[in-house]
Amino acid sequence: MRTIISNDVTKLLVFLIAAFILAALLVPQVYNLGQLVAEITATKNVTPLIDYLGTQTRKADYSRYFNYSLYLAALILFPFLLLSLRARKAIATRQGPWSFALPARCIASNRGQALLSPPHPYRQILGGFAMGMVFLAAVGAAALLLNLYTWAGHSFLAAIPGALTTAVVVALLEETIFRGIVLGIFLRTFRPSLAILFTALLFAALHFIPSSESLLVAHPEGLLSGFTFLELAVQRSLSPPLLLQQFAPLLLVGILLGTTRYLTSSLWLPIGLHTGWAFSFILFDELTKAAATRPEWTWLMLGDNLAQGLFPLTALAINALIIWLVYRKPDYYEAPSVTNLPSSATT
Repeated sequence: MRTIISNDVTKLLVFLIAAFILAALLVPQVYNLGQLVAEITATKNVTPLIDYLGTQTRKADYSRYFNYSLYLAALILFPFLLLSLRARKAIATRQGPWSFALPARCIASNRGQALLSPPHPYRQILGGFAMGMVFLAAVGAAALLLNLYTWAGHSFLAAIPGALTTAVVVALLEETIFRGIVLGIFLRTFRPSLAILFTALLFAALHFIPSSESLLVAHPEGLLSGFTFLELAVQRSLSPPLLLQQFAPLLLVGILLGTTRYLTSSLWLPIGLHTGWAFSFILFDELTKAAATRPEWTWLMLGDNLAQGLFPLTALAINALIIWLVYRKPDYYEAPSVTNLPSSATT
């Protein structure tokens, strides 16, 4: 029992549960602060940064505030997670409370656990950015051609700096956390396919549950409103159409990014892909709006944004095929072998 409690996977699960609880406690305060900034900037200019925050808070719904609170809670708790994790080399684990049911051949090998520096990192990050951006932009172009979305009339050039900055920051943070730390923890215990799947499920769930834009909380400023939102979001997430339209693309994104990190033994290509997707997603959301009338069945093809529907799923599948064809042989550069390890390191 003591071994299970001290295991890294257990610590990660405790961290996630604590982050959601803390986010639920923080979101009323974040919401009230956002409303105050929106009210102040609605009548006068303060500073460019405060004015930008005011613009964002005026159009943000409660789910957006919960997302902000979840990021804040994760940042607050993250140092405690790092302190609790055991600092040891990433090696094949033959014993442990989380591997008791797995045969020996299923335990993760050293391959892909250590993050290495590839021969041409900037080729990976720029190539990933171009591929992610182009394929998701193609989905947006198809949506415009099919009259599923229309132009909102905003300036294209003015929207680029903010979209690119946000995309870079989000990609760096999320890839470091999910594919760098979380996947690294899972690879200590599970075989690579399971580690990638579990990381992808976690990634999808953490993006899917708080993304409930249509949910209305009766008293968003109340102290327990965050827990009310979580309850409604969990109930909403059990809808099969939403699982296909919204959860499935997020799951595929997580699997693709995790596989890319494992095949390349680095975060450069996942960061590039993530940045390209996020850039197209944010830019499309900023410059377009859903058509006033569209057939009901088209919402399954493309939902409220470029992350929902079968069209994005298709684009992601093509991305996955290209990456698999290029990097399916992970020995294009070799990880350093781990030899002469002390016997205590394998326990």
